[in-house]
Amino acid sequence: MLVLLKTDRFRQDQPQYSPSLLVELERPTQDTHEILYAANVALQKIYRPNYKYKKAGVMMLDLTDQHRQQLSLMETPQTEEERQRSQQLMAAMDALNEKMGKGTVRRGLPEKNAPWHLRCAHRSPRYTTQ
Repeated sequence: MLVLLKTDRFRQDQPQYSPSLLVELERPTQDTHEILYAANVALQKIYRPNYKYKKAGVMMLDLTDQHRQQLSLMETPQTEEERQRSQQLMAAMDALNEKMGKGTVRRGLPEKNAPWHLRCAHRSPRYTTQ
């Protein structure tokens, strides 16, 4: 996972800072909690106060199919039990979102009517790609 921050490079009146950090997860996962935790830890390492950031991002790299993951030699029954619990939690979240509507259950996201909006909220409809 790559976590990055960027200031506005066209604003010469402000200090520039564009850090990024590559994070390698311990094992392949599709657990939202693990991914958000790793991204937050990386963000805490690269964030510096008093900068006016224009962009922040998280990119997922080296994605693999769930049935083709390479496990580590340190896997134990306890970690397998944790993985099963995590899969059940993610399946429950997915089922609720499918039954009650997209975005019903989510983690760490702003509300739809937040006072600020992302730029992507102003994009044109994606009729052919959705």
